[in-house]
Amino acid sequence: MNYRKKQQKIDKFTLRELKRQKREDALKGDGEYLFVNNTRGELNLLKKPIKSPVPMNPCVIPPGQTFVGDSYFLNMMKTGEIRLIEVLKPAESERTGIMEENKLILDQPNRFTNQGQTEHVAPAESPKTLIENKPVKQPAVDKLITEDPLEGVEILLG
Repeated sequence: MNYRKKQQKIDKFTLRELKRQKREDALKGDGEYLFVNNTRGELNLLKKPIKSPVPMNPCVIPPGQTFVGDSYFLNMMKTGEIRLIEVLKPAESERTGIMEENKLILDQPNRFTNQGQTEHVAPAESPKTLIENKPVKQPAVDKLITEDPLEGVEILLG
């Protein structure tokens, strides 16, 4: 008996379509950012920017020129080829980033210790103003105990 799974054959047109979709997903970005070419030479971009200073060849950015691109170009900042000048329209993930910062306690992974599984508990909300009926302490006044630190000390010579 042959226990190997038979791999489904894909015709070349479907394979081209899958590769095209994968390429589009890799080049996809959102938001709008204003970048400047930080190199001394022309910068060849892998993807067409949203707005380019050169209409004839938009993928080539002259030195010192600005262009508008999406979040895909943020990776080029790591190498120092481009520099971010301004965020024109933030990306979707940045606009909804409030929930990501305040991660729910239930979203935390399970943690196990020698005593067993630990549970994640939210800290109790304490009221902002506390009213306590404790007497108010007066600030202590500095008192000079002695002027001479060796007063009352006798030195015995034997």
